[in-house]
Amino acid sequence: MNIRFDELTERDLWEAWCKGYLHIKVEIDGKIYMVNVYDIERLQQDFKTEMEYDGSYTTEPNLIIVDEVTPEKIKLALEVNYKNKFFDEIGAVGEVK
Repeated sequence: MNIRFDELTERDLWEAWCKGYLHIKVEIDGKIYMVNVYDIERLQQDFKTEMEYDGSYTTEPNLIIVDEVTPEKIKLALEVNYKNKFFDEIGAVGEVK
């Protein structure tokens, strides 16, 4: 599994930590998967805002929730989810060229 942190700058990672979310590419066996990583605080904020505005809430696709949006926490969460066949469920968006 190759988490495409190399496509991100240090500033991108810092902003993701501040904002509480990151959309990231993961490469597994030549296939690319898009994963949306949120921290629980940001997810709660989005939930509350949408419930007040729309009266309903729809989560991001391919959502993984971590306690902090950092490369270390993301890597750990993705490894656990890989072992639990998460990527078999979500499907690839493309192949590595």
